[in-house]
Amino acid sequence: MDSPEAPRSRRLALCTASTARTGLITGGLLVLVMLASLAVANGVTALERFAWLRNDICRLIFGLVMLIPVCRFLVIPRRMFASALIGWSVFAIGYDFAGMYFSSLFTALGRTPFEVFVLGMIFYGVAAVLSWVAWMVLAAMHGLIVPARRRIHLSHHHQ
Repeated sequence: MDSPEAPRSRRLALCTASTARTGLITGGLLVLVMLASLAVANGVTALERFAWLRNDICRLIFGLVMLIPVCRFLVIPRRMFASALIGWSVFAIGYDFAGMYFSSLFTALGRTPFEVFVLGMIFYGVAAVLSWVAWMVLAAMHGLIVPARRRIHLSHHHQ
């Protein structure tokens, strides 16, 4: 039986140093990619005729950086989501600040900082759930899941 401290220690284990560090690094990199793409889009007019390519490259780099918490904690969905929450929060705050400097950013992209935050959390939530389900299926296929024996009390069963 778990001690009264067990739920608390599980919550504390959710946000370990590596989880927080991965989240902060991911968030910082996402902000850097966003700022670099905004700088290139607004400051390098020579690349304007290659806007589609420039935007696709930025999306690719952004998507790869987004996958850092997913790849890092693929087998630990709770830590994946916690790390992603930290990183995506940093990005959403950076996006909000970027919108103060680039006044038409939110209109051009069609997303407020809150909408961006929610979309990111949906993405990471789905990734964490898919990871958890995949590992449960693999564990079941390899016989690692053993059902717990429960006692059936006949007095309560036939009431």
